[in-house]
Amino acid sequence: MSAFTAGSPGLLLMWWNAPAVVIGRHQNPWVECSLSAASKLGVAVARRNSGGGTVYHDAGNLNCCFMGHKRDYRRKANLQFIADTLKAVWGVQCMINARDDVLVQNAFKVTRFDPYQPDDLSSSYATVAFMVQDVCGGSSESPWKITAHDENIADISAI
Repeated sequence: MSAFTAGSPGLLLMWWNAPAVVIGRHQNPWVECSLSAASKLGVAVARRNSGGGTVYHDAGNLNCCFMGHKRDYRRKANLQFIADTLKAVWGVQCMINARDDVLVQNAFKVTRFDPYQPDDLSSSYATVAFMVQDVCGGSSESPWKITAHDENIADISAI
């Protein structure tokens, strides 16, 4: 049972994470990142309940979670809220493309948006990349380097 009733105000959570590779519900961690490199670098590997692709989190990412009743879920409105906030607070002009990515300069994707809707709950997670650290220093020891291919859902790169 949801803590939200239809028509009631929702909730927006915002936070920053310690360095972590976060994979989607149906992704294979051995495909999406180098577990040995992540371990060496002290980068956590985590799985979220929602779908979507692999993202790297650190203090340069702003994470958002829109929560409410499933009937009140408005994906485009949530994305527009993110785009409007980026413009109002930081002066960043954004657009939303056909895949529902928020883009800067019509080219650089700054969000991932992954809905998760069990029962009557709607929760949508967005990751806004501001200044993500290069924890690997450009080395080949990247914790998110793809190491194999299989039949799981592959990620679509943000770069």
